[in-house]
Amino acid sequence: MRKFLSLIFLVTIILGLIEFGSAKSYQPLKHKWDYCIRAEDLYSLDLDRDMQREFYACTYGRRKSYVNVFDENGEILWNTWVKGKYAVSECASVVETIYILYVDDINDNKDLDLIFGSKVRGEKININPITYIERETDPESGAHKQKLRWKYTHVAGIVTDITSADMDNDGIKEILVASADGNVYVFSINGNVMNKYELDGSVYDIFTSDVDNDGRMEIIAGTYKSIYLIDGGIKWVYPINKRVSRVYAGDLDDDRRAEIIATDGDAVHVINPDGKSRWKVDLKEIADIGASDIDNDTSTEVLVAVGNNIKAFSSDGSFKWEYSIDDRILSMLLLSENELAINTAKKIYVLETDNSYIKNQTAYRKYLEANNFFLPPKDDCVSALPLAKEALEIFTDINNTEGAVRCSYIIRVCEGRIGEIEAKKKLADEYYSIAKKSLDEGDYENAKIHAQMAMEIYAEIGYNYDIIQCDRLIQEIERKKYEIKLEEAHKYYSEAYWHYTNDDYKNSTIYLERAKEIYVELNYSKGIDDCDFLFSEIERKKKKRAADNFYSLAYKRYQLHEYKDALASLEQALEIYQELNLSDEISKSNSLKNLTESYIKADEYYSIAEEYYKSEKYENATYYANESKNIYIKLKDYKKVVVCDSLLKDIEEKKKEKDMFQLLMTLAVVIILIIFIIIIFFSIRRFGKIRQ
Repeated sequence: MRKFLSLIFLVTIILGLIEFGSAKSYQPLKHKWDYCIRAEDLYSLDLDRDMQREFYACTYGRRKSYVNVFDENGEILWNTWVKGKYAVSECASVVETIYILYVDDINDNKDLDLIFGSKVRGEKININPITYIERETDPESGAHKQKLRWKYTHVAGIVTDITSADMDNDGIKEILVASADGNVYVFSINGNVMNKYELDGSVYDIFTSDVDNDGRMEIIAGTYKSIYLIDGGIKWVYPINKRVSRVYAGDLDDDRRAEIIATDGDAVHVINPDGKSRWKVDLKEIADIGASDIDNDTSTEVLVAVGNNIKAFSSDGSFKWEYSIDDRILSMLLLSENELAINTAKKIYVLETDNSYIKNQTAYRKYLEANNFFLPPKDDCVSALPLAKEALEIFTDINNTEGAVRCSYIIRVCEGRIGEIEAKKKLADEYYSIAKKSLDEGDYENAKIHAQMAMEIYAEIGYNYDIIQCDRLIQEIERKKYEIKLEEAHKYYSEAYWHYTNDDYKNSTIYLERAKEIYVELNYSKGIDDCDFLFSEIERKKKKRAADNFYSLAYKRYQLHEYKDALASLEQALEIYQELNLSDEISKSNSLKNLTESYIKADEYYSIAEEYYKSEKYENATYYANESKNIYIKLKDYKKVVVCDSLLKDIEEKKKEKDMFQLLMTLAVVIILIIFIIIIFFSIRRFGKIRQ
């Protein structure tokens, strides 16, 4: 009989364990902030050296490419833009389009460096230049202007990736460029080609890491069919026979050497530092990869962006967990050990580690180990007890009541050496009483947990009547929980709507997410529809706020005479206003845009006039100076008109000097000719007299 009861006890605990594994769930990541802006590339650096890294989101357009800069809380700090400028004044038909942009502080001077690959197309021209621009800061006014450091035009194919690293350990970063022409280029800060590695075909992605822990950086490159490790030369090649879209490196096994991680879009390949395969996982539509101990469990995970999920794999390739968002992921960026940036077609998200998940995983592992010792055939309470106590402490800290109750059960049994049916019956009765009391007090979660525990013990010892009573109690608890949860969801929705009407979209979203989560759990369709509608209205308001921020930033830049940056913000504001069909805002933005573009055009004409003036092409200089002056007159900017008049005066003086010089030269030539004719005349007469 005792063996039979032990068997029932074992089966009951195992079934309870299966329920426990899914009863209370924690997510490994949690939402920190998001911003409704489309971005193609994400970067992170501490440009102003304030010990807080800024977040850079790059967006590529047909005419211009933008860089929006956020602080660690998702507030936009500033933005700028770049566009191709290839022989604008001489080659008006030439079009230069930027399609990849990299940002860093290469020369460590707190000014943002923008390095971009573009394609230049036009009549008799087809090149793929690499351009390095520095966003300089005026120390007196604080205004910014872009300065061209260098441009390299001898790349046969389009640029596919750009990064930077100190490759020769001289304390200065080099710039690395991958190209579809099958080469990886290494440039010095001055634009000189230091190295050029020819691979087996188009190169799609590059990454730098000290793979072999020798103190020098290596290059990992993914081509149309292979993975390369480059260390001064090609060290090894790993064949994939498919286009390698992403490469990464990270130490997965704490041996101070980095494993190479790569994807061809349909599989994740992990390769040892010696070029041998470690493991492979087949997936579909992989967008990006990375590696980090983002869940703080002391082991580095391989992170894979697939669809709208982030999947985590252990160092041996086994699946660990996944986290989902509401949009398809395009790329991701590890901001730190505990933060991850996600780029989608609609938004950028920043996620951070959820410490409750880490604690719950730790406690769960200890509980499983304790339960393994506790159950037959081991019946080892000496080993089970300390593990159960450790798990109980953690479960209590994170308010995981079910985990705490299960650990308490093991502790009670082990401490009191309870093994007899009567003692278990007494314990089940105690749990049942706690369940009823908790129900009366409105603590339905605690009531359900204790009712289930009581039911399991009654089943173990064969008390059928008590099992039925527990089942009825659980049904009553579930009914009460539904009513309470529905009421809670309604309150959250009301709170969300109140914050929405007061323009507090952040708190409105928080309460709305809580409401929808409960409605979904309860399968309450009307509540779900109401939440979805309010979500859409919040997104519309948030977009309007983002556009207003861009407009305010543009107006500020306009007042500081930073017209190009102002235009960048204006165009982003206009894009959102047009999407939202806000006619007044569109009209207001277009007015400021027209003024800004006029100033940009006038400034460009004035610069061209100065260049022609310096090269003594005074007619061209006069034309562009007058064009600039006319625009300034229309803008009623008479200070700039005076500047143009000053330049025109200088040009006229130079023209007069030049005309006078030419007149004197002409007179000199005439005088010389007259003297020459006189000499010839007298020579002829003299010759005639001699003959006579």
